Amino acid sequence: MAGMPRPIPAGLGTWGMDEFVEPHVRRLVAEQLAVGVEELVCDVSLRDDLAADSLDLVALALAVEREFAVVVPDRILDEVRTFGDLVRAVGLLMWAGIVPATG
Repeated sequence: MAGMPRPIPAGLGTWGMDEFVEPHVRRLVAEQLAVGVEELVCDVSLRDDLAADSLDLVALALAVEREFAVVVPDRILDEVRTFGDLVRAVGLLMWAGIVPATG
């Protein structure tokens, strides 16, 4: 599904959004930072524990943008410290982008 944004399942609440987002973010982080998925627990620090530098985080933000069809503002990227922060941020960005269809 590369290059295609992930379709959002209907009827997701904020908890459901995290459940939908987390496995995809886990894969992206593992690929971008060349770490094992088992290392990606909620409180692992992207910078301190996984040694991500600013370029790694920008590349990760770009991968998230492609995967989920969202824009990750710099201010959000600056606030993300842990894997859990990233999952929540992506979920909120997706949630904010949901617009009910009118018809």
